[in-house]
Amino acid sequence: MNLPSIVEALLIASDEALPTKKIVSILKKSLPTLEDEINAKNITALRKESLEDQRALLSDLSPQTVEHAIEALNMDYEKHTRSLQISKTHAGWRVYTRPEYAIFLEQLSPPNKPQKLSRSAIETLAIIAYRQPTSKAEIEAIRGVASDSMIQKLLKLDLIKVAGRSEALGKPLIYSVTDFFLAKFGIEALKDLPNYEELTTALKD
Repeated sequence: MNLPSIVEALLIASDEALPTKKIVSILKKSLPTLEDEINAKNITALRKESLEDQRALLSDLSPQTVEHAIEALNMDYEKHTRSLQISKTHAGWRVYTRPEYAIFLEQLSPPNKPQKLSRSAIETLAIIAYRQPTSKAEIEAIRGVASDSMIQKLLKLDLIKVAGRSEALGKPLIYSVTDFFLAKFGIEALKDLPNYEELTTALKD
């Protein structure tokens, strides 16, 4: 049993993305159990040796070794033309199927009809993404038109959220993008936002 295999098992079994630090934490929590098994009566010499190797591996575990293990998995998937890939999102690492297999996977269940965004909605979302947190008044000052309906639509689609209130007169609500928005682009943080052309193209897809 090697580290890439252990990390792969965790990622496949998890219902959510796992950050590198969480993977390290989960694996280190298994050390007491390994110790108990190593010290158990009637354990075979071969099994004990295997467990001791695992203990040594996990004792020296670091975020870097976990990420090297993930890199090794991806290289192995590519080498053997596997249908899987491990990608990092804002929430952590996940196992995905490669895009070229989508046509087959869609047959498992009818795809939901994609939600198309109007040009006005895209403009509003882009303003919020690049200027957040921002208020309705600031959005309308840039767009030159009322944006109430666009903001409500984006809220319903979980692309933006209320981020608090401004210190400006009247303390208006301010808005920012959501984790769902980041996941849609497969980015970890706002600094990784695509340029405006890429943003509008992706939102239209």
